[in-house]
Amino acid sequence: HTLSSNEIYGKTLGLVGFGRIGIRIAEIAKVFNMDICAFDRSPEKPHKKSAAEKMCVKFTDIETLFKTSDIISIQTPLNAETRNLVDTKIIASMKKTAMIINVGRGKIINEDALYEALRDGQIAGAALDVFSEEPPKDNPLLNLRNFVGTPHVGAQTMQAQKKIGDDVLAIVDGFEHGKDLNDLGGVVV
Repeated sequence: HTLSSNEIYGKTLGLVGFGRIGIRIAEIAKVFNMDICAFDRSPEKPHKKSAAEKMCVKFTDIETLFKTSDIISIQTPLNAETRNLVDTKIIASMKKTAMIINVGRGKIINEDALYEALRDGQIAGAALDVFSEEPPKDNPLLNLRNFVGTPHVGAQTMQAQKKIGDDVLAIVDGFEHGKDLNDLGGVVV
């Protein structure tokens, strides 16, 4: 059964972070008729509120998101509130069939707690593009059959690198012309 997998059609996707990346993930998930819930520090921002209404995304608390989601995708920045957000307690609340994906920052997930949960079959699987230590040296997660790790390559496409370059130029140009750096038309500052 090594080539069998589970459908995502009709499953519940939990998004930790509903910014530019979270909204894009929700757009893709809707194609698969997924129910989507999200946890975000600022769901009242107009663009987030509008996107959530358009795609029927329900904002919820972090505990409910982890308890009810089949797939959890983390794409939020690391800060005091999100450091070790995913710990033993929150992982224990997840469905046994749930999977977790982290493309945010490595230290959001307590990797020891994740390792134990995966090893013991507490959750079905995990995929990380970010680790608490990069590159991961002798990380036991890498030896698990229900784990996939990539070396922080989420933004390593030619298109993503061009966008980063364009954003840097827009920031420099905005600074030189005295523009409000928080109002640069989509550039993340």
